[in-house]
Amino acid sequence: MQNRHRHRFDDAMTATPPIADFKVRPGFDAAAHPLIEFLGDHRAPGFPSVLDTLRDHLPAFEADGHSPVPDDFLWNCRFDGGTFEMADDWAGLFIHADTGHERVIEAVADALVRSGVFRRRQPADARPPRHPGDAGPGSMNVN
Repeated sequence: MQNRHRHRFDDAMTATPPIADFKVRPGFDAAAHPLIEFLGDHRAPGFPSVLDTLRDHLPAFEADGHSPVPDDFLWNCRFDGGTFEMADDWAGLFIHADTGHERVIEAVADALVRSGVFRRRQPADARPPRHPGDAGPGSMNVN
């Protein structure tokens, strides 16, 4: 007698994991160091675990987490390529490097993409305006 639930179980075991999107963009600090911003609702059921993904795809990955204020979480992360922080707050989920900014962010972004669970998207804007009211090159702004 054939198990009529076998097909569903086999499909679940071979199902493709959900794909979550992120982008690398300049931060809002004075030097505009790059950061990773995860797109979508990272707290929704089914959103892939970023920490588990990095643990599986970065060499010698370790993370220590704490919650500095209600609803905000911060992880200090280390791997063979450097250190970074992952911040989960009201604005979203972000990763920013402590040192070696470009190198560390690119290593983390590569690990996310290699996992097959995350997809890198291009940011809509290449850089944020440097000064309030500055729309960038070619702007008609005459302050």
